[in-house]
Amino acid sequence: MKKPVFLGIDPGKKGALALFDPSDNSMNIMDMPTQPKLTKKGEDTNYAMLGQLMEPPAGVLVHCMLENVWSMPREGVSSAFAFGLNNGALLMGLSVHKIPFQLVTAAKWKKYYGLSSDKGASRAMATQRFPENAKEFSRVKDDGRAEAAMLALYASEQYQH
Repeated sequence: MKKPVFLGIDPGKKGALALFDPSDNSMNIMDMPTQPKLTKKGEDTNYAMLGQLMEPPAGVLVHCMLENVWSMPREGVSSAFAFGLNNGALLMGLSVHKIPFQLVTAAKWKKYYGLSSDKGASRAMATQRFPENAKEFSRVKDDGRAEAAMLALYASEQYQH
């Protein structure tokens, strides 16, 4: 029987993927891969690399918790479109790699841990729960990493219930 590991995904362009192995409490965190935009300044998600990152390691059974997202009021059209592309690519990657997943709202998983919408609180809790990864949560812009890690932990705890 394959051992279970848990993937947490914060789906934004500045999001991350985190793979948690509860057998040794290890957390492998990967930023959402990017590449330079072809037509303007900035970056786009590198979907080919994202697909490779989502390939399950040999000998494990991956279960995923993907944050359920939608566009925000007053968000620009191009931003909403890019966000939707990322989310669709993640759903396709999970499907292609046959990774079972659940969607969970930020409000639900954060309530489970007693967190507010303050992303700094997510970074602090991830640092506390995974001190060996603390450096990966140290900057303000590392909130996507922290939230992906907490989603992976949440997946693990939900799987056991």
